[in-house]
Amino acid sequence: MALKINRTITRITRIVGWGLLIIIVACTLKVFIWEQNYYKNETKSARATAPAVLSGIQPIGGLGTDKTSDEAYNKHTVEKDQPKYIEIERLGVKAIVNPSKTEVAGKLPLPSNIYQLSWYGGSAKPGNVGAIVISGISQYVDQSGIFKNLDSLEKGDKIKLTRGDNEVFEYTIESISITSYKDSSKTLPLAQQSIDSKETLSLVSVGNSDTSVVIIKATR
Repeated sequence: MALKINRTITRITRIVGWGLLIIIVACTLKVFIWEQNYYKNETKSARATAPAVLSGIQPIGGLGTDKTSDEAYNKHTVEKDQPKYIEIERLGVKAIVNPSKTEVAGKLPLPSNIYQLSWYGGSAKPGNVGAIVISGISQYVDQSGIFKNLDSLEKGDKIKLTRGDNEVFEYTIESISITSYKDSSKTLPLAQQSIDSKETLSLVSVGNSDTSVVIIKATR
């Protein structure tokens, strides 16, 4: 009788032991797979959100010169988290913002029309910490663009940005940088940098090669 009991206990012990081993192995595999997927996704995310440092400007050419009609302005749409309109009351500027259609690594994309603006997709979005980079034209051949007087703005002036979901954000100008076209590669990286880790709006004015490049930086 005692022998049978001992055998039964031994059998139960073995079963419990194997069961525990299986549970431990399963949990270990689950943790390993989770870690692999986590770091894989983190790596992809880091690569996707790391924009190239701006070191130049895309060539200016073939730009539209028709002014934006009220109808086109009112019907303009973008993704809900992207810049939609820029308004600078002091300059009488009200312009639509389009996401850049063509981007070359390290080159600032420009709008396709001298009266419209272009949002650099490698930069931040409204409502997020980082620098939102938007470019516009000051001079194209013999015509003035939407940013013709951007260099006349001063610290403390206000800029309004409307997002795709129609939420309005207001920014206050904190810095103004003016440089020659040929030296713009030295100052363009500044447009990608936020001020004191605040949400920053960077407006970049570009014109003919004999005009200055103006960078306005404002914070929320």
